[in-house]
Amino acid sequence: MEYETFDLMGDKKSRNKIIAFLKTEAHTFDEIGKEVEMPRTSIFYHIKCMEDEEMIIKRFIGRVAYIGLRSKFR
Repeated sequence: MEYETFDLMGDKKSRNKIIAFLKTEAHTFDEIGKEVEMPRTSIFYHIKCMEDEEMIIKRFIGRVAYIGLRSKFR
């Protein structure tokens, strides 16, 4: 699966790493950051962009946010 809209400043590569990690199940920001080896601020930026494009679902359990891909992006 290719995402042509993510070509600016390495966004495509970073978001594809996040998408690949989220394909199986939802994860927290910290889990995503550890897996894709990015700082938390970068994770927030990419998740926000993907949220704006309706690619992800964010669910909260208490104060912890779990991020998952919408089924049409799996």
